[in-house]
Amino acid sequence: GRVGCGVGLQTTQAGAGRVFTPRERKVESGETLVRIPFSLAINLRTALRRLAGDQKARRNVTRSGLRAFVEFCKASISRGKVSSGSTISLLVALQILSEAVDPEARLRPHTTILPAPKKGKDGNEDSLASTIKGPVMTHPILWSEKELEQTQNPTLVGAVLKEQEMLRYVYENALCAEHIEYEDFLWAIAIVRSRSLNLSLLRLSDTADEEENLQCMLPVIDLCDHSAEANCSLRCCLSKDGGSINAIELVAQSDIDPGATLTIDYGHRGLRDFFRVYGFTPDSPECRSEIFEDVSNPLESVFVNGHRKGTFFSLSKIVVVSSLLDSWPCRGREGGAASTSSALLVQKALVEASLLLDGDGCSCLYEIEDESPHLHTISSFRQCPRVSGAENASCSEPGQEEKAIKRVLDFLKALLEGMPTTLAEDQRLLLQNSSHHPQLAESLQTALRYRVARKALLESVMEDLLAAQRIMLTL
Repeated sequence: GRVGCGVGLQTTQAGAGRVFTPRERKVESGETLVRIPFSLAINLRTALRRLAGDQKARRNVTRSGLRAFVEFCKASISRGKVSSGSTISLLVALQILSEAVDPEARLRPHTTILPAPKKGKDGNEDSLASTIKGPVMTHPILWSEKELEQTQNPTLVGAVLKEQEMLRYVYENALCAEHIEYEDFLWAIAIVRSRSLNLSLLRLSDTADEEENLQCMLPVIDLCDHSAEANCSLRCCLSKDGGSINAIELVAQSDIDPGATLTIDYGHRGLRDFFRVYGFTPDSPECRSEIFEDVSNPLESVFVNGHRKGTFFSLSKIVVVSSLLDSWPCRGREGGAASTSSALLVQKALVEASLLLDGDGCSCLYEIEDESPHLHTISSFRQCPRVSGAENASCSEPGQEEKAIKRVLDFLKALLEGMPTTLAEDQRLLLQNSSHHPQLAESLQTALRYRVARKALLESVMEDLLAAQRIMLTL
């Protein structure tokens, strides 16, 4: 590989973090900053190779060997004990653990600078935390239930706890506890989740590389921070015949001054998904989306999406997935049939619901679809024609749009009022935390940033809909 332009890690002024930056000179747009041979990518292929080597050297991290572990994962997926598609991330996480504790490992220079696990209470110098030199890792998969509750999102808490339960099941039934601490296993999972990318999105043509190997971590390149307006991008360098990937390059998208943070775009995700995957909440102006659920009724939720330009929030789309309980043939039953039916019903409603709003910049040009069995409201402000799946619906009935907007507003208002703290209180606490109380837990700071972004989005959507109400009153 190659790292040019004096690119390296630099500690931030606050001393609490670090940035990946050109340190020697200004970088010009189009310059290649880093080139990583694809053979150095950390993926399924390298994980199988590393773990097979460990098995031959009798350094097993699995109880019954590599093949048995893969079969265990397949069986666990079929029984619903392990989530589908998790086998690759589990294997790569085990590779990261193996490489991190081996002084002779090829990837040791990379694993040494990764975000570190918390040191144990015993302060053991031989522990994994003592070999990793990066700042302490902060990720919700590492948090306790009490720390997770700081997000004030019960759905998120439940999802992470369920995943921790799944990982505990894997650890207790398939891994060697004498060689791996459970906390270190969770750390490796967090590393893989927060630093992996999908190279299939970069391919310009078909290659012979297996799809599974395109889900990978790229050493050095994975030090880049996220930005929706990234100053760098990734480029795949293919072999002459285009049959395989030779290398991945980090390329400057604009001129970059020394000391500026190198960034790539991690992709557009909802706030909750971004937080769960990467362990932080973006604070730059960019697309915002989120699902707001009523935990007392899992089938009552609102999905919103929008974008922000300066201080102006423009609502792009809303989906209302309302209570469909009255339409269930199995209503009131306990157990598998009802659970399966409800899950399929929710999935069907989410897939079929049209994500309906016009996104051409006017915050009041929108559409709302309501899937309620009792209030079949499909409205289109200003008679917007793009109402998917609503060829026979009429938006001309008096008061129809007002009902749709009021329904969403009432739902969002109830959610906001039910939260333990307000947006203003969270903003003050976050400001005090950063300036006067730096000793407060990093998990609280991270949860506060998520809470602020989520409530700010919620209030922006409500302001948008209230503005629509006011405009309709003047028409």
